[in-house]
Amino acid sequence: MVFDDQSLAPYHGSEPYIFVSYSHRNSSRAAEIISRLNRAGFRVWYDEGIAPGNEWTDEIADALEACALFVVFITPASAASANVQNEINYAIDENKPFVAIHLEETNLRGGLKLQIGTRQAILRYNMSEEEYVYKYTSAFTRL
Repeated sequence: MVFDDQSLAPYHGSEPYIFVSYSHRNSSRAAEIISRLNRAGFRVWYDEGIAPGNEWTDEIADALEACALFVVFITPASAASANVQNEINYAIDENKPFVAIHLEETNLRGGLKLQIGTRQAILRYNMSEEEYVYKYTSAFTRL
């Protein structure tokens, strides 16, 4: 992702924040959503927040451990991503509040379906913009 404006800057600080997991094949869609969340006042960390030269897996683990909420953007690409799967597993192991936002209708393979099937989900592809904004705003505020 490219930081065209401050609304894409990953959060750094000690306040509660949302960790966003996504497939890099969906970077442009993720950037749009992250920008909107930042403009709405949510603090969002995603992997563009990793400083150059730092160990990627350690940075991800540290960010996941400290986050107040884990959000994953579900698409066929993210469902097939080993990195996204690892982040989901870590968030679940750490008992993080969890929201899956299904950007596209996606057939989840057995293990992933078992992992997130009972978690809160927002079926973005199946709702109006107004309903979507209401759903994620109320879910994020509540969690």
